[in-house]
Amino acid sequence: MGALCCAGEACCSCLCGCCMRCCSTSHKQHMRLGYLVIMILAAFFGMIFLYFGDEMMTPWTKFGFADCSGTDKSICLGVQTIYRESFTLVLFYIIMLGLSIPGGRMSAIINQGCWLMKGLIITVLFIITFFIDNAFFDIYREISRYVSVAFLVMQIIVIIDFAYTWNETWLENYENSSESGYWSFCLFFFSGLMWIVALTTIVLSYYWFTTDSGCELNIFLISLTLALGIIFTGLSLTGMVEHGSLLTSSAVNLYCVYLCLIGMASSSSSCNSWNDKASTAITIVLGLFAALIMLLYVTFRKREAKDEQAPIRGVAEAVLAEEDDGNEAAPYKEEDDNESPSKMVFFHLLMILTSIYFAMLLTNWGAAHTGGASYDHNEGSMWVNFSALWFTVLLYIWSLLAPKICSGRDFS
Repeated sequence: MGALCCAGEACCSCLCGCCMRCCSTSHKQHMRLGYLVIMILAAFFGMIFLYFGDEMMTPWTKFGFADCSGTDKSICLGVQTIYRESFTLVLFYIIMLGLSIPGGRMSAIINQGCWLMKGLIITVLFIITFFIDNAFFDIYREISRYVSVAFLVMQIIVIIDFAYTWNETWLENYENSSESGYWSFCLFFFSGLMWIVALTTIVLSYYWFTTDSGCELNIFLISLTLALGIIFTGLSLTGMVEHGSLLTSSAVNLYCVYLCLIGMASSSSSCNSWNDKASTAITIVLGLFAALIMLLYVTFRKREAKDEQAPIRGVAEAVLAEEDDGNEAAPYKEEDDNESPSKMVFFHLLMILTSIYFAMLLTNWGAAHTGGASYDHNEGSMWVNFSALWFTVLLYIWSLLAPKICSGRDFS
């Protein structure tokens, strides 16, 4: 084990050193990226298990995997495998969290290296989960439904913070760069592009989800999504708000339209034309892409203190409290071992939530009951997505109006 750890650390250190010089990134960012790669691979294999788990895993049932015979076979080897994979990652990140709590050089070495050993641990844990009864994973599925809401709330906060950061960065480039015309073009071009994509998706949603009879609810929900986007975008461009911008509003609106699309696609209504295997795959990929944007932002985000900022930025700082203090690219120093272990503890907590959420994403919030071609559609998943949409709108509007309503409060 020690040799594996040292070999993995030496290889990763060499690669990270090249990346640090080329991309001005830090050891901590590369470490987070390593854990992110684990999640991406897990999501990839999760989709394989969803569609082909029954055929792939059948030869292995002779080794005594629990309840993988008879009527339970398709469940155990298809959808249930996703829960086993998710639970494996939860156990892995709990172990990493426990090793991070003491702090010091040993914790830093384990977190930043030993990748071969980590891969071996994940593989062993995954194999062990197949000897756990399916009834346990039925309970795990129910718990995951509620825990995943916390991840969804965190994702909303981070997405809005990302939209503000994007606008602030480009606006600073516009104000301070000699190529202000270029940055002005970028601001308006990408704002317009996101609105074009959003409006196109809205129009297609009317076609995909309202053509059958009795689809009045779908028409109302799609129209409401469009109206809310127009309202908060218009509000952000008025003199009433201090931190409003077209780029930020366009990004938030696009995320809201995405939630509307996913919500409609999750419905079991006859109005939903997204009920085949290909449509299910598109829905899952879109959800994974949104989660990936959040995790990439958390991985490479550099905190920058500002005298004036939108209120949501303060909320994001609290949520992402483990972020570095702007000295990201600094090389590793011995005294870094004495930093607060809460930084890595928070990151591993985030990865635990992500591990739970990706199981809900692949199974339509636990609605899947059969392996194979697709997951089940249900109204519960639809309302989860629309609740997230409305929470996003309320949170963004609050971030626009709070400085006016609470004028005596410092949001910096």
